[in-house]
Amino acid sequence: MKTIAEELDRTEQSVRMKAYKLGLVKQGNRKQFSEDEIDYIMENYPTVSTRIIAEKVNCSETRIYSFARQMGLEKENREVRWADEDIEFLKNHLDMPYEDLTKTLKKSKERVYKKIKELGLRKLIPSDWTPEQDQMLKDNLGSLTVGRLSKLIGKSIPSIRTRCKRLGLFEPALMHPGWTEEHDQLLRDDNGFATISETAEKLGRAYSSIRSRKIRLGLTTNFEDIPDHEPVIRRLVGEKKYVEEIAKETGFTIKNLIRYGFENNIPIKSEPKRLSSEIRACRYGFEDEVDLKSKKLLFIEWYRHWAKTFRMDGVAEATRSRYFYIYCNIYENKLGQMRLKDIRRSDVQAYANDFGKDHAKKTVLAHMQILRSCLKDAMAEGLIEFNPAANIQMTYTEQRLSPMELKKKREEKKWLEVNEYQLFKQHLIMKLQRTLYEKPDYGPYLGGAKKVTPVQTLMVIILVALKTGMRFSEILGLTRDDILTETSELVVDKTWGYRVGKDHHKFLPTKNISSIRHVAVDPEMMIMLDLYIRWQDEHKVETLENTLFNSPYGDIFNSTINKKMAELLEKIGIKPLTLHKLRHTHASYLIAKKVPIEVVAKRLGHTDTNMIRKTYGHLLKETEEKGISQILSLI
Repeated sequence: MKTIAEELDRTEQSVRMKAYKLGLVKQGNRKQFSEDEIDYIMENYPTVSTRIIAEKVNCSETRIYSFARQMGLEKENREVRWADEDIEFLKNHLDMPYEDLTKTLKKSKERVYKKIKELGLRKLIPSDWTPEQDQMLKDNLGSLTVGRLSKLIGKSIPSIRTRCKRLGLFEPALMHPGWTEEHDQLLRDDNGFATISETAEKLGRAYSSIRSRKIRLGLTTNFEDIPDHEPVIRRLVGEKKYVEEIAKETGFTIKNLIRYGFENNIPIKSEPKRLSSEIRACRYGFEDEVDLKSKKLLFIEWYRHWAKTFRMDGVAEATRSRYFYIYCNIYENKLGQMRLKDIRRSDVQAYANDFGKDHAKKTVLAHMQILRSCLKDAMAEGLIEFNPAANIQMTYTEQRLSPMELKKKREEKKWLEVNEYQLFKQHLIMKLQRTLYEKPDYGPYLGGAKKVTPVQTLMVIILVALKTGMRFSEILGLTRDDILTETSELVVDKTWGYRVGKDHHKFLPTKNISSIRHVAVDPEMMIMLDLYIRWQDEHKVETLENTLFNSPYGDIFNSTINKKMAELLEKIGIKPLTLHKLRHTHASYLIAKKVPIEVVAKRLGHTDTNMIRKTYGHLLKETEEKGISQILSLI
């Protein structure tokens, strides 16, 4: 283009525009601009909003950006003017959602956010109070108790207090309620029969106020006080409340409630997944010392000692969490509170039956294997004479599925077929080839704050998984130095701690020694990685520790990747799949193409071929059909 411009004694931009008008520029399926449209874009692009231009010529903003790059056009710095009435409106409506502000002011979210910051203002949380509720509050503030007011309006007491302050309303009884002898007596009468929240509602006070007053009145919550509260505890258990909520509503510790429940046959359970396994385990005394010489040594105490001494030192965070989780399950079960030497096979079988009611086969097998090892080591220590976990019959949720449910489960998509693999790969690469020439796409965001990970980054992660079969943590552990351009390989020698915990945002060891490897990739993958790195540099996309994908502003979640994958797959008519299933797909695809199983095992980072045969030995539809054809020809 430069040579032609010099020959014709014209600018490069002029040559590009003429070539475009003459149809000498390849356009593919994109919109073709008329000469009038070209002239309009050339004249207005530097000073007029891209959105307005796109609307004028009836095309997308992306197409305008692409054309502008071709023509070498650039935007001029334009000062966005704010009218005095717009600024006044903004000041008076800081609790209005950004979407409504942008529509009213006819300015982008970025502009509104920037103006709020420039004026030294602070965006308020959008109010969910209606004008009717505000009026009801004003009309009844002096005549109703705060408890009745809360019920009438449908708002919590703290919310009513906050709203009063915002509206400039003042009610002494609401803001600074004093305690009377009558209130104190009601508090004493309710102790052990009503929850703290129920008492708070009766007195029209906050939960924290009731807790504080009970302490001042000497209404203690020690272990020996629990029998006085048994009526309310049994009522809450009957309402299927978990121990965390019971503890909150009675003031007793979780540990004491669990202990009292076991001793008095009250089935108090912890809420699944509400707290991390480690926090729950610590509340259940995981850090307590264990006396191995005690004749009353409990199974839960032996497990605690065994896990800390033999299993949890130097393991990954996910493995530690598994041991904490099992500890919590044992603690909440009758088995954990039994003396170690009194445990029989029937006790372990009862535990396995109970655990298997709500867990899949894979989870049950892994869980019971750890229990079996724990009791086997107790036998080696001379604490028991035999292993009561030997020859236990496993139960799991799949056993209770109907034939139709089993059929549906078998038909669930577990990998991409060969044709789907090729189609998805082409679709993904075409998307990347286009978007890696555009600005980072963070999606719609609120308040000008960038989303954690651009869409382009998510798609490159998916492509790496598709073409290498690497684990998610291995992909996140890749740095620029791990791309070997001379040999077209990716170095896998570490992983990335993306889960919240002590290893968060740190490089971690691989799953095992065999996972340390060099993964060969094709030229297409190398080109896409090179394009991705150039895109990062051009748009100053920051990452942690020189990694390729990890943003300093937050984490990449599996759910985010899976959501993007589902979106991409649905556009080409393929059922959604998770990122980990791409590892299955990669292995199955290579096996279907007759790649030696030893090579597949090494590429995926497995210790030997046993795991490959067990995990990836399923046949792809294409391979299965070939096998059936061969059988039919033989018989």
